[in-house]
Amino acid sequence: MERKRATLKDVAQLAGVSFPLVSKYVNQDPRGRMSVETRQRIADAIQRLGYRPSSAARALRGGRTGMLGLVVSNFTNPYFAHFADAALQEASRHGCQLLISLCRHGKEEEMHALEELLSRQVDAILCYENLSDILKENPPAGLRRDMLLLMDQQSEEYATASIDLAASVAEAVRFLGERGAGRVTLALSASDTWHRLAETGCHRHQVQFTRHLIPSPRKEAEEALHRLCEAAPPAVLLNGMRNATTFLSLIHREFPGYRPAVVTHCNFCTELLENPLLEGVIYSDTAELVRRSVAAAVELARSGRTENVVIPSQFVPQSEFHRIRLPEGRIGLTGSE
Repeated sequence: MERKRATLKDVAQLAGVSFPLVSKYVNQDPRGRMSVETRQRIADAIQRLGYRPSSAARALRGGRTGMLGLVVSNFTNPYFAHFADAALQEASRHGCQLLISLCRHGKEEEMHALEELLSRQVDAILCYENLSDILKENPPAGLRRDMLLLMDQQSEEYATASIDLAASVAEAVRFLGERGAGRVTLALSASDTWHRLAETGCHRHQVQFTRHLIPSPRKEAEEALHRLCEAAPPAVLLNGMRNATTFLSLIHREFPGYRPAVVTHCNFCTELLENPLLEGVIYSDTAELVRRSVAAAVELARSGRTENVVIPSQFVPQSEFHRIRLPEGRIGLTGSE
């Protein structure tokens, strides 16, 4: 027979005190003045009964559950695995739980990921998927503008957290232009920001460029990167660590005579930094992005107000990799495709 869940009334009865007094104790209400002996009786009763506060009931009383949400596409991407792990620790430091909702690319799955978190009554959501179409056309019921923080996206309606890439991307393009006889191939995934910044940098430094779009699906990305290896451009800028890893692995396995100069975005400790073909990185500190993003989400939950989060980046050539302040340890993945 299933054991009945203990309630505040059960705690009050066992401790021999009033229900309101127990409620003030559990919710840490400063108006709940009581002796040390009374506090101890309540604490003992809670322990004996195995009482656990209901997050739903807490939300009804105070409007907050102490839970944050995170939407990411999958954990086979090492960056998302790293970000989620750091966000779990940072949320805990703020006294919050972090609920993670995974989704593949596609409006239906992205909508479901948001709706799943909303059904759990999270106080705020950090979102790494580009949901601009959903948010404009048909935002899910219950989603307020003061509870969503969009990661690495532009928005005039919702709070955002992003990396200032303009100067470092322009410097990376200039650097690659020198090694590619004035020409760079921009092997970029579908990110309007990266395409705009890279092309602006090329125009600024008078570097000719070729576009090579890398699709998001893993198999299609590998095929696009294989075609890139066959074309063998002398200098390549990539904007994803997964794409950079795949590109360099293809060269090692199938195109050993191809020796391009490669630059990619880097924000965590990875063996990729040891590859001699990687001649530079656009570096940003994920630990700082996580700290400030989670703090902004907590502030959203508490007051509905926050300023957009922006952290700096820098271009670092291979000769100076030693000065990059990388997080300790290596990334552990949860699986592979």
